[in-house]
Amino acid sequence: MTGADTPTPAPIARGERIETLDVVRGFALFGILLMNIVVMGQPFGAYFNPAYAGPPSEADFTAWFITHTFFEGSMRTLFSMLFGAGFILLLERLETRAPGLSAAKIYMRRLAYLMLFGLIDIVVFLWFGDILFAYAVAGIFLLLFWKAKLRGLIIWAVAIMLMTTLFNLGGGEKFVVMQAEYDKAVAARTAGETLTEEQQTSLREFPEAIAFFQPNEEQNKEAIETAKGGWPAMAGHNFGKIFGTPIGFFATFNVLDPLAAMLLGMIAYRLGLLQGRWSLRATLALAVAGFGIGVPVNLMETQTIIASGFTIHGFFDAMRTYDLGRVSLALGWLGVFLLICKAPWLSWIRAGVGSVGRMALSNYLAHSIMAAIFFIGMGYFGALSRAELYLVVAAMWTFNIVFSLLWLSLFRMGPFEWLWRWGTYGRPPPLVKARGAVAAPAESPA
Repeated sequence: MTGADTPTPAPIARGERIETLDVVRGFALFGILLMNIVVMGQPFGAYFNPAYAGPPSEADFTAWFITHTFFEGSMRTLFSMLFGAGFILLLERLETRAPGLSAAKIYMRRLAYLMLFGLIDIVVFLWFGDILFAYAVAGIFLLLFWKAKLRGLIIWAVAIMLMTTLFNLGGGEKFVVMQAEYDKAVAARTAGETLTEEQQTSLREFPEAIAFFQPNEEQNKEAIETAKGGWPAMAGHNFGKIFGTPIGFFATFNVLDPLAAMLLGMIAYRLGLLQGRWSLRATLALAVAGFGIGVPVNLMETQTIIASGFTIHGFFDAMRTYDLGRVSLALGWLGVFLLICKAPWLSWIRAGVGSVGRMALSNYLAHSIMAAIFFIGMGYFGALSRAELYLVVAAMWTFNIVFSLLWLSLFRMGPFEWLWRWGTYGRPPPLVKARGAVAAPAESPA
C-alpha cells in the first residue's frame, strides 16, 4: 500500500463529537472540583476529616456530610469512566486511519503528553492532587483490554476493585497493630521507662502514618507555612512528594483505582449508555438504582466515620464498602446527567456544561491555576472555612462556563487541547474557528 493509499492519522473531525460525552464530562469536572477545593484551600488532612483542626462548625460539618455522602469518589469514578470510553473511541477511529501499530503509537504519544501535563500541573500549577499523571500511567494498561470481550471487561473491573478493597482491609488491620504498639510506647514513656528502639520508632512513625486522616496541630501549621512560602516552597514540596509516595499506595490509588473505573467506562460505551442510546425509562432506572444502592452505602460509611470520632480506624472501616458506594453513586449521577441530555427544555444547561466538557483539559488545569493564584499567590490558603470554600467553587464554575462559551465561539478547541493534539499528531491543528463552524470535540483526559 502506498503512502497515498494510507489514511493519514489526524484529530477527530468536528462532526464526530458525541454530545452526551461532553455534557457528562463537564458535570463530572464540576463534581471533582467540589471535592478538590478542600485540599486546594486547606491542609490535606481536611479532605476526609472535617475535625482535622478541632471541632467543626455546623456549616463546615454539613458541607462535609453532604459532599462525603453524595459525591465522594463518584465524580472521580465518572471522570475515569469517560477516559475509558474515550480510549475506545480514539482507537476505533484511529484504526481506520492508521493501520498496524500506528494507532497504538499515537495513543502512547497521547499518554506521554498527558503525563507531561500532569507533571506541570503538580510542580508548576502547584496541584498535588492532580489526576492527569495517574491517568497517563493507568492508561498504558488499557491497551491490554483493547480487544477484550464485554464479559472479560466486567470480570477484570470487579477483580481490580476487589484488590483495592483487600488493600484497604489490610491497611485497616495494619493501623490497629500500629495503634496498639504506639499506645504501649506512650504508656512506657509516661511511666518513665527506658524506651526500646522499636518504641521510639513507633512514637515517631505512627503520628506521621495517620496524618493522612488525623493530622496534628504541628502538621497543620507546617502545611500552612509551606503554602505561605509561595511558589518555590510549594513546587519543591510537591516535587518531593512525587518521588516520596510509597509504591504500594501509588499502585493502588493512582493506577488500580482509576483503571477499574476506566474499564467500567469501556463497558458503558460498548453498551451504548454513554452515547445516550438507552431509553428514557432505562436511563431513569439506572439513576434510581444507582442512588438506591449508593446513597445508603455512603450514608453508612459517613455514620461509621462520625461514630469513630473521625479516627483513622473509622475511615478504614468505612473503606470496606468504598468501591460499592462510589461506583453505584457514579452510575446514579450518570443517569441524572443523561436524563438532562434527553430533556429538550434543558438545552441551555447542556450548552454551558457541554462547552466546559469540550474543553475539559483546559478547564481542569484552569482550576489548578486559579487555585494557585488565589490560595497560594494571594495568601488565602487555610484562611477560609470549609463552607466558604464553596463560594470559590461557584466562582470557578461560573468562570469555566463563561470562558468556555466565549473561547469556543472563536476557536475550534481549548488552548491545552490544541497543545495536546499538536504533540499527539506531530503537527499543530487549526485553532481559529472558521465562520459558521462548530467546536471540535474534546481532546481531554476523560
